[in-house]
Amino acid sequence: MKQTYTYDLMAFARQEPRKRIKGRFKVSDVWAIQNGYLQPSQYFDTEIMDDEQLVKTQWGVMFHEYFSTLLSRDGWQTSQKEMKKEYTYKDITLVGIPDGLKDNIVLELKTKNEIVVADENEHIIQGIVEAKDWYITQVKCYLSMYEKEIGWIAQPRFEKNAIHLELVRTVKRNDEWFFNMLDELVEFNKKL
Repeated sequence: MKQTYTYDLMAFARQEPRKRIKGRFKVSDVWAIQNGYLQPSQYFDTEIMDDEQLVKTQWGVMFHEYFSTLLSRDGWQTSQKEMKKEYTYKDITLVGIPDGLKDNIVLELKTKNEIVVADENEHIIQGIVEAKDWYITQVKCYLSMYEKEIGWIAQPRFEKNAIHLELVRTVKRNDEWFFNMLDELVEFNKKL
């Protein structure tokens, strides 16, 4: 008789929900704040993911770690510890970590929930086709925070005998947009 052992790997992810702090904003929240999806009255609500969301999140973490290892071999800076940036402006701090930095480029990987698969004619049959507005907002923040000129939004693409990064969109640095956005966060912070 075959003996199996089951271990709940998601138990650690359920333990500590993300908590927001007044005056401190994550790059990943900027688009939601700017577009009214995250209101001041909701800002401190505890964000609790169900098990399906947790699994999707952990799947993305695994992909990011795998590609970070490969990218670092090609000269990309991918260490989250080294890349974490806290950008202070007036009475707020914007916190962010891109997926990669190299030369004058910021890289943001998007894994979505499914892998990108190309058929024999190179047509994408799964994955993202175009960059979402919130992806672009993240990259625009990183470009100004890290003083880089070009942002790449990319996704992994799996073929029969290869794995590639598919460039979905390039984004250019726009400091005027960045400082206007920071002023919006300052005003949002006053309402907390």
